[in-house]
Amino acid sequence: MDILDLRTSLETTLVDVLGVYRLGNNSMTPAIAVRSEGEGVPAGIRVSGLECVIMRDPVLRKVRQYRNPPARAKWVVYLVDWEGSGLVEEGARAILMDWPSADLYEMRVSEGLGPKAQMRVEIQL
Repeated sequence: MDILDLRTSLETTLVDVLGVYRLGNNSMTPAIAVRSEGEGVPAGIRVSGLECVIMRDPVLRKVRQYRNPPARAKWVVYLVDWEGSGLVEEGARAILMDWPSADLYEMRVSEGLGPKAQMRVEIQL
């Protein structure tokens, strides 16, 4: 599965809980993006609700078995709740329904320093 397939699958999985990006021209689009490490929301875009951020480059994990691919991709995805809507857990639950082997890591966010809640999800393919 490549990153476009993963993005499409995640957008379908999270359709009921995804927030929106409001673009500079006031149009709206689902709040799901592919970004590089350290890259933030582009200037002029506002986020509301739950945002899903997929890291552009997967982490490769070595497979120690004969005749299997030498490595597997582990995709890192962040679920970010900017408004305190409580949808991080609901989004994580939806992801686990489609990828039961996904690993979830709750990330604590200090009061007033960004999003209200955040979770790191690792999906191994």
